[in-house]
Amino acid sequence: MSLATRCTACGTIFRVVEDQLRVSDGWVRCGRCAQIFDARELLFDIERDAPPPWPAPYSPAVVIDPPPPPAPPPPAPAPAPSMP
Repeated sequence: MSLATRCTACGTIFRVVEDQLRVSDGWVRCGRCAQIFDARELLFDIERDAPPPWPAPYSPAVVIDPPPPPAPPPPAPAPAPSMP
């Protein structure tokens, strides 16, 4: 039996060994993103099972209104009336 798990943060799949999981009580560190997680949550047998689904983290779209356009420059002062 060849075991693997999927990182709960980045979705990377990597092999694990039962003895390793027993010693660490299931906790592992992802070699890709350094997230520490319980490998038993998404543990599967590579030879028998398909990898567990991994949804990408939900990140709602944030709509940001563009800033208003800059105010137009003030009009130039009118010329002073000429005196005769």
